[in-house]
Amino acid sequence: MRWAQDDLKPGNLRKWLDQFAWAAYGEGLWTETWSQFMGQFTKALQPYAHYGRDLAQWQMSLVHVMTPVEPGQPIEAALAFRPGVCDEQLATRITLFHGLLFYVLGRIWIAAHPSDIEFATQIKDFGRALGQSAYLDGHQSDWGQQFWAMMWASDGQIVLE
Repeated sequence: MRWAQDDLKPGNLRKWLDQFAWAAYGEGLWTETWSQFMGQFTKALQPYAHYGRDLAQWQMSLVHVMTPVEPGQPIEAALAFRPGVCDEQLATRITLFHGLLFYVLGRIWIAAHPSDIEFATQIKDFGRALGQSAYLDGHQSDWGQQFWAMMWASDGQIVLE
């Protein structure tokens, strides 16, 4: 109620949830605690709370990446940036992130309604499927990288063509 009345800052709410609620949630998407999962997940989402360069990158289409000729040279990329441009890789990852939000909300429902066994089973199955996505980096909670708009391999190639 204090949060809804703007009497509690989001960081303090997260600390309260960590101390009093999240211990009962079990594991996150992989084997980390729910507290670790939510802490890193929300920190990775924070740069997108306001429109800035991080969010703007999601509106670009990566057309081509040129591999550097010599080691140490910068990677050069051609981007399309206009209304109506669609990058299929970005669109797929945005859908994945919507799925992650659905998973988080489902886990919150399960914690509040432990008798809903059928839904709990479906959400846990859904979480296992999300956790196996090739679009998540190495299937670990390195959420600082999960929401990067552009992803390249170290050789300059586009990841997951």
